[in-house]
Amino acid sequence: MGNNTHGHINDLLYTDTYYEDLRGSTSFKLGGGNDPNLVQYPAVNGGYLYAFDSGDELGLQFQLQHAWKIGTDLDLHLHWTPRGNGVAENGNTVNWRVDLSAAGIGQAFPAVTTYVLTDTCPGTDDEHLIIDATVAVPGSALTLSSVLVGRVYRLAGDTWAGLGGGGAPLLLEVDFHIQKDRPGSRQEYVK
Repeated sequence: MGNNTHGHINDLLYTDTYYEDLRGSTSFKLGGGNDPNLVQYPAVNGGYLYAFDSGDELGLQFQLQHAWKIGTDLDLHLHWTPRGNGVAENGNTVNWRVDLSAAGIGQAFPAVTTYVLTDTCPGTDDEHLIIDATVAVPGSALTLSSVLVGRVYRLAGDTWAGLGGGGAPLLLEVDFHIQKDRPGSRQEYVK
């Protein structure tokens, strides 16, 4: 078939839209004032996750992939677990929040937007739970390699009873479902 430098054949191959997770940096940034507890999970020979008391927060950073379908919204998600406290916290709520600001290369970062991600514990120990934001992050002003910065935190006023490393809910991940229309961009900063 030969090498097609004009991309016409490639354009025909990528007519559908696909979904992918956009994940942030692998290390969250601690602010120092309201840091969550770092606890081992699972409790024996597990990795380490952050347990969030009311008011705890972590900084976040994301960069849009080159495969992102330009102009489409980003669907914000938060993954968490009650760990071994699911039965004890049955019916209790957790008030998660995510503040975000996004800018493309050469753009100024606007004021943050707060996304509300409240969830109710269904009463199962160690369950992997996911919360969708009620409003997607608008993609109309974003460009390839746009960066999103902000924080994830637990707001006071929920009904979760457990505290600290032994009782607070654990954050698994904050991520986005994004639409993709090809495996990447043809040029470094141009689709």
